[in-house]
Amino acid sequence: TDLTAWEKQLQDAAERAPHFFFGLYNNTCATWVRPDLKQPDPTPLQSLDLMLVQSQYDVATPVEGANAFFARLPRAFRVYVPGELERGLFPYRDRNCVDLTVTRYLLGEPPAQRETVCSALPLEQDARK
Repeated sequence: TDLTAWEKQLQDAAERAPHFFFGLYNNTCATWVRPDLKQPDPTPLQSLDLMLVQSQYDVATPVEGANAFFARLPRAFRVYVPGELERGLFPYRDRNCVDLTVTRYLLGEPPAQRETVCSALPLEQDARK
């Protein structure tokens, strides 16, 4: 909420990446009053058979928090993709790990292990080399 600090951060970003910082210009969050909310208790989820899909560098769900949440859900399964930064990994276009594991789960066939680790797909530019 400190507008002076926000302007300094904006100036620093503009100096580091002058063609990228435009998205930071209007910070409506700087004056937003956040409601007082508590995170929901995940205890009711502990008895459920759930499937989580997580990439290592998902900015909306940092892997540390995702790992802690997964650890609190003993009946859950997870597909984890180290080295991936995309969010929303299903469908993933890999056809043999993420997509196959999640599709089988959705059709009633749980994975053999609690966590399935899948390789990240190369970026399109990397695949051309």
